[in-house]
Amino acid sequence: MLDRVALAQDARSRLAPLEPLRRRVVRVYWMRGLLAIGTACAATGLGLLAALASAVWMIQATGGAEGEIVVRLVPVLLAFLAPLALIVPAAGFALLTILRRYGRATVLEYDARFLEDVMAPLLRGAVEDARLEASGRIGDQELRKSGLLPPEAKATGALLLHGMTPGDAFTVSALELRRRRRFRRDERLFRGLYANIEQPGQAPLRDAALSELERQLGAPLRVFSYAGGVALALPFARAPLRPPRVRPSDPEELAQQAVFYALVALTARSLAAASG
Repeated sequence: MLDRVALAQDARSRLAPLEPLRRRVVRVYWMRGLLAIGTACAATGLGLLAALASAVWMIQATGGAEGEIVVRLVPVLLAFLAPLALIVPAAGFALLTILRRYGRATVLEYDARFLEDVMAPLLRGAVEDARLEASGRIGDQELRKSGLLPPEAKATGALLLHGMTPGDAFTVSALELRRRRRFRRDERLFRGLYANIEQPGQAPLRDAALSELERQLGAPLRVFSYAGGVALALPFARAPLRPPRVRPSDPEELAQQAVFYALVALTARSLAAASG
């Protein structure tokens, strides 16, 4: 039986050295917000002043001109809008640069160190005799076997764990699936942990093993059976195995995710042994 308390303590001890870096990330987000608000306010004030000044100048320049009121108002309106047409795109570009670039190196460093210093050792400790690829994920071909990946969807993920021998046929990774939609925000189809177990043996044995896995995990699973294997999906409200950045990570939650990896490995090996 897996010791979840020990896994949580291990996660807590690995998170402690990263806390100063996480606080730097929090400051990055605060500074992004303040810089964005300051830029927006400055651009608004500058744009209005420039537009009013331009309009007043045009009124003075055309004050003595004769003609219909529409003919006299059009140059003033164009003079008012011309500075805004220059300042608004420049301010938008500045805001986009601030939100995407300011402190990006710090955020990426925190993400990478969380992956390498916390999650990778935690998973290796939970499943010692398996191979872990920190930047890998379950492939599209395996996803399509279960029908979870539509043709128009895009998959991203990390922390791929799989068995090291042919009889040890399982793969697990964090996974996020999104369907691209034109002119609208992408639709999220799935976010959580995904596992694939090949050669699961006879149906009664497989069902019993999966029921035991679900019982030990303490969370409902989505099961997809296909010819030659079974796929398991464990949804999460937040992205699994990734740092929340602006709040401390929950060691118990990380331990729960490591337990899923370990239980999948145990289930796959017990099914392989029973089938052999």
